[in-house]
Amino acid sequence: MTLPFPKATRRFSRTAAFGLAVLALIILSVCNRLSTPRNDMHRRPIIQQTKSECELQYWRGRKKAEHHLGNSWYQALMTEAWNMSTSDFRQKKVLDLGCGPRGSLQFLKEQNAQLVCVDPLAKEYGQLGADKHFMTYVAVNAETMPFMDGAFDIVTSLNSLDHVDSMEAASREMTRVLRSGGLMIIQVHINHPATTCEPSPFSQYEIFGAFASLTRIHFSVHPPGGNEALSKGSLPNSYDKPATGLFMFRKP
Repeated sequence: MTLPFPKATRRFSRTAAFGLAVLALIILSVCNRLSTPRNDMHRRPIIQQTKSECELQYWRGRKKAEHHLGNSWYQALMTEAWNMSTSDFRQKKVLDLGCGPRGSLQFLKEQNAQLVCVDPLAKEYGQLGADKHFMTYVAVNAETMPFMDGAFDIVTSLNSLDHVDSMEAASREMTRVLRSGGLMIIQVHINHPATTCEPSPFSQYEIFGAFASLTRIHFSVHPPGGNEALSKGSLPNSYDKPATGLFMFRKP
């Protein structure tokens, strides 16, 4: 069938139609944007919470719930669990890694010991009551501590080693600042999934490897809800369940 207008005119008509379609899409886009609520137009992207924010949120929540952050159970954690007494800390230089704001070494204030805490949030913890403790808080990371080699007689880490950015770097520093003959006391969650606050999950075997230069004195695993600890002799070789691990080493 013969069209009633020449080919050139038909090409122009197709081009014009395409241009009108594009123009219509542009107008529709502008209208939609103008009709969008201002809050939606300027909505901020969701930012993932950092480890420090997670830690502070937790401790501020505990402070609000408890009013006063207690520390009465630390004495048993650092003595009875290891068949030790407070006198074993007398006149010792003691370092607690990642101590938080509760005052983990306060139970030793009558032992004439030098009590030092390392925690990157130490300054913020002062606002939660830590500034009233008989301890020296140092706001540094465990991976880069400013102490001399062999500066401490006892180094402790209670539920904090899995909070560090690098367990390998932290373990090297802990070993470095411990004097020859000194004790390393570690309580930590093992075989747990990583979280924002606890980004460094590991097994008991990784702990053994990280502190391989030290002499192992004690190791036991305490499963959640378990009445008895699993000691080295009763622990399956492939134990990989979430639990609390207790480790004690001595530096040769």
